Amino acid sequence: MIILTGTYPPEKCGVGDYSYQLLHTTVAKENKWQVYHARKNSIGKFFATIKEINAMGDDSINLQYPSMGFLNSLMPHLFCLYFRIFSKKKISVTIHEYTQLGWKGKFCTYIFLIFAHKLIFTNEFERHAAIRSWYKTAPKSTVIKIYSNIIAQDNLKKIENRQYDIGYFGYIRPEKGLEDYITVIANMKKKNTQLKTYILGQTQPVYKQYYEDVLKQATAVGIDIILNKDDVFVSNVLAETKIAYLPFPDGVSERRGSFLACVKNKMLVVTTEGLFTTNAHRNLLDIATKDNAENVIQRLLSLSTYEWAEKQQQIEKFIDSEMPASWDEVAQQYHTYLL
Repeated sequence: MIILTGTYPPEKCGVGDYSYQLLHTTVAKENKWQVYHARKNSIGKFFATIKEINAMGDDSINLQYPSMGFLNSLMPHLFCLYFRIFSKKKISVTIHEYTQLGWKGKFCTYIFLIFAHKLIFTNEFERHAAIRSWYKTAPKSTVIKIYSNIIAQDNLKKIENRQYDIGYFGYIRPEKGLEDYITVIANMKKKNTQLKTYILGQTQPVYKQYYEDVLKQATAVGIDIILNKDDVFVSNVLAETKIAYLPFPDGVSERRGSFLACVKNKMLVVTTEGLFTTNAHRNLLDIATKDNAENVIQRLLSLSTYEWAEKQQQIEKFIDSEMPASWDEVAQQYHTYLL
C-alpha cells in the first residue's frame, strides 16, 4: 500500500506525523507499505506525479486528507478521480477533518465520498456527518481512532510529585485556544507567582507572525516556552506535569493528538466541550469555559493525594477502553479494512 500525503516529517503537520507513525509500524514494514510525499501541488505537475506513483508498483493507495502540504490545492481530489476512473488501483481516503471544512472544502470533498473505493474517519461524529451529506458513504466507510505519537513514560509519577503545575501542549498556531490559556494563567500568576507553567509545542513557518506575537505575550506573564523538541523530550515534560489546560475553541474530541498525549501521561485535563466531545470525555475530563477555568484548575490543584490517585485511576480506565493500544493496532486496522 502507498500512503499518499501532502506533508511528511521533518515538515510539521499533524497529518504528516500520523502518516509517519503508520509507516513505521511493524505491520507497515512486514507488508512493505510505501510513502509518496506529494510536494508538487500545482495542476501542471499532476501527470508527472501520477507517473511517479505508478512507478512505485502498489495496487492500493491511501490518501491522507487534509494536510498543510495540500493547503487549498485540488490535487488530492484529482488523485482520487484519476485512480478511480483511469486506473485499476484501489484508492481509499482517510478524512481527518470534514465538519470543520468550509463550504468549498466540503463541496470538493464530495469527490472523495462518491469516488473513493473506501473511506476512513477518525471518529463516528465525522463519519455520520459525511453520511448525511452522501448516504452511500455508509457501506464503504469505517472509523479508525488515532493514537498519539508521544509515548508515555514508564512508571509515571503521582500527581503530587510532578514538577510543573499547568501546561499547554500542541501546535503553536491560530484556533488552538492559546490566547485563552495565556489569559487564564496570567490571572492565576497574579495570585500565586510560584505557579510553574509552560507552553510546549511545535511552530510552523506559515504562522510565524502569529506565534511570535502570542509567545511574546506568554513570556511577559512568566510562562515558560518550550519549542520544537523531539518526542522523547516532550514525553518527559508531560510526565512532569499535573494539569493540562487545553481550551480548544471547538472542544475536545477523539482526534486531538495533544489531548491523547496528555492523557497517556496521566495528566489531569481541563478543556472545553464541543460537538465532537463524547460522553467518555465528559465523564473523565474537567470541562470549563474561559470564565471559570481558573476556578476549575485551582480546585484540581487543591485536591488531596487520595483524590489525585482516584483521578489517575479513571484515566487508566479511559486509556484501556477508549484508545488504541498502539500505532501497530491502528496499522492493523488499516490492513484488515483496506487490504
